[in-house]
Amino acid sequence: MTSIWFRYAAGSTTPDQALVWAYGTGSSSPQLWVRAQPSQDRLYAWVQTDTGTAAVALPDATSTRSFGDGAWHLMTLTRSADKVSLGVDARTPVTVSGPTGSLTPAQGSGQQGVRVGSKLDDTSVFDGDVDEFRIYHRALTTAEISTVAGSTAGSSGSYPADLPALWWSFENQYTGAKDVVRPAAGPATPDSTVHCGHGFVRGGAATVPGRFGNALAFDGSNDAVDLPYGAATALGSADFTVSTWLKYSATTASPDQVLVWAYGTGASERQIWLRAQPAQDRLYAAFETDTATTVVAAVDGSGEAGFGDGAWHHVALQRADGQLRLIVDGVTLGSAAAPAGSVTTGDTYAVDGFRLGAKPDGTNPLTGSLDEFRITRKALSADELTTLRTQNSLPGTATSTWLPFQVTTGAEFGRM
Repeated sequence: MTSIWFRYAAGSTTPDQALVWAYGTGSSSPQLWVRAQPSQDRLYAWVQTDTGTAAVALPDATSTRSFGDGAWHLMTLTRSADKVSLGVDARTPVTVSGPTGSLTPAQGSGQQGVRVGSKLDDTSVFDGDVDEFRIYHRALTTAEISTVAGSTAGSSGSYPADLPALWWSFENQYTGAKDVVRPAAGPATPDSTVHCGHGFVRGGAATVPGRFGNALAFDGSNDAVDLPYGAATALGSADFTVSTWLKYSATTASPDQVLVWAYGTGASERQIWLRAQPAQDRLYAAFETDTATTVVAAVDGSGEAGFGDGAWHHVALQRADGQLRLIVDGVTLGSAAAPAGSVTTGDTYAVDGFRLGAKPDGTNPLTGSLDEFRITRKALSADELTTLRTQNSLPGTATSTWLPFQVTTGAEFGRM
């Protein structure tokens, strides 16, 4: 189900205006959209899957045009079984037979995301206000919709207890370009979480046999994986665990090699990074917020250089209860006090996402393989880390990014 509060003023000559538009345009592309059509005194919705289409027209039975009376109204579009329903303010909706199939088939074939306030090509622009846009991965009941419609616009207290799949509350009174930063499209490796934050594969990084299934190999030149900055990768001021499997071969003459680098570079920018430093026989991590910087090292106690023995090692960097911990193969080998503050929001610096296998400028490239990269929005317990390391499983919804590196493709995956 999709819902949004809207208000605008309309007359009989007011042009069509899109409230919501998602996925595609054109006669052959799966898509979902809802328009206000004042000249026809109605809201009009279109749902097109890979198997069929449904059109729903909802007339405005009042004396205003297409609900354009300047007051707040709740629009709901629901797909349930073989029906599509379009409603306003929990009044009796118009329901038609709906198609089966998917609105987002064949990931990587050009689907776009979700837009509020215009068509995807910037036409059919809405001239009014919107609030509380939500998408649920289920159909809300009639009683739930009635409860939402009876609440004050902008209040989330009357919504169902289960969280939506997408929720734009519009509460923050600013926007930032960094919130939508993404690299150019290209070969990709999929994210296995619901966030669809797929990685962009750079250079010639390729799948090879891994610790679990396949891994991604980096040749020490221009190979890398880029993860765009967004809600799934912005770690803010909360605890987290970043983890991956590493396999590489090194001697004391081998150069520093980056496993993970996030956000900024330079002495004053917020950042998180994790390097292998064979010459110093260690893994080394840095963590910088808006208040201070800390570093932590994990020294290799074996006869090898910096864990570069050509075997798989599980590496986790964790912010937990005021500590920064570097954990290798289940053992905390380094810890330090973690500074307070945020590694992302509220600064004046350029903020990128994550890069795996090299520094953002391409230096310190990794010659080796990574597998099962995860960003988890909490500090994993010792038991959870053991389960992750031994069974490659992590229950719950705290994981915001998971790149298993099972496949790479020649084109970008569809994104949410």
